Amino acid sequence: MSTKRLSRTVIEGGRHNVWERRASTADERAQVRNYISRVKSDPEHFDEEVEPERQVVYKEFSDKLNPMERWLAKQVGRVWADVRSEVFEKFDIRTTAGRHITFDHLLRDVVDTESGFDKYGAMMNPNIDVVDQRGKKSYYRGGYSDYYVDDNGILCANENRNHRRRWRFEPYASIEECNEVSKWLNYRIIAEKEGKLCWFAPTKGIWKAEWIKSAYGYGSELKYYLWDYGDYVASSTMKTAWGTFQSTQNRSGKHWEEVAVPFSYRQSSLLNSNELKYFKGLKARLQRDILSFGKGR
Repeated sequence: MSTKRLSRTVIEGGRHNVWERRASTADERAQVRNYISRVKSDPEHFDEEVEPERQVVYKEFSDKLNPMERWLAKQVGRVWADVRSEVFEKFDIRTTAGRHITFDHLLRDVVDTESGFDKYGAMMNPNIDVVDQRGKKSYYRGGYSDYYVDDNGILCANENRNHRRRWRFEPYASIEECNEVSKWLNYRIIAEKEGKLCWFAPTKGIWKAEWIKSAYGYGSELKYYLWDYGDYVASSTMKTAWGTFQSTQNRSGKHWEEVAVPFSYRQSSLLNSNELKYFKGLKARLQRDILSFGKGR
C-alpha cells in the first residue's frame, strides 16, 4: 500500500517473481497435459509414467524506486549538502531497509566530481583517495550515475539520464511451443546475412536442435546435438516415496553429443515469405536463441 511517507513507500515494492510463477505454472500444465495423453494412449504402462511436478520458484521482493527517483529529480538545482541532509532525515539508516535505500540506491545515483570520478561515475583521477558515501575509503564505484554535484556544490542531472535501458521480464515459451519450433527448425540454423535471414544446413553428420530445461529450473534454452559414438555421461531420474533422485553413469556407445558451436553447416537458401512470417511471429526469446547460433557464419 502506497503512502505519502517516502521511506515507507519505497520499500513496498511487493513480489518480484510474478512472471516466474506464471511461467512455472504454465510449464506444469503443459507437462500434465502430455502426461495425461500418454497415460490415455497406453494405460498398461501407467506405473512407468512419472507424474510431473511444478518447478520451485522462490520468493523475491523488489524496491519501489519510482517515488524516490521522482523526489530526487525535483531536488536538481539545490545545494547538495542540504539535499543530502534531507535524505538522512527521511530514511532511518539504523534500519536495514533505510540503509539499503539510502546507500545502495539514492546516494549511489549521485556522484561528487571532487571525489575522483567524473559526472558519469567513471574514474577520473586515480591519485585521489576515493571515499564512499559511508565515509570509508574505496577504489571502486561502479554503475552509472544519473546525477552529479558540480564545482559549486549544486545537484545537477546528467543529460542522458532518462535514456537508460530498463530491464523487463519476457515470458518464457511453453514446452509445446518449443517442441513445435524444434520440428520447424529441423536441425537447421538461421543466420542474418546482409539484412536477410537465410538457412544453414549441415553437410555431414546427423544433427538435432531442441530446447531443454535451463539450469535455473524454469525456462528453456536451445541446444544442438550431434549423433556421435564414444564415451558419454548418462543421467537418469528415479522417483520414490522418499523423493526424486538423479544419478549419472559413464557409458560408451552411440548417443547425442551436445555441441556448443555446431560445425559442418553451410548456407543453403533464404527464408521464403511463409517461413519469414512464422519466424517473426515467435517470441523474442526464441528468435534470439535461434539467431545466436548463426552469429559469425
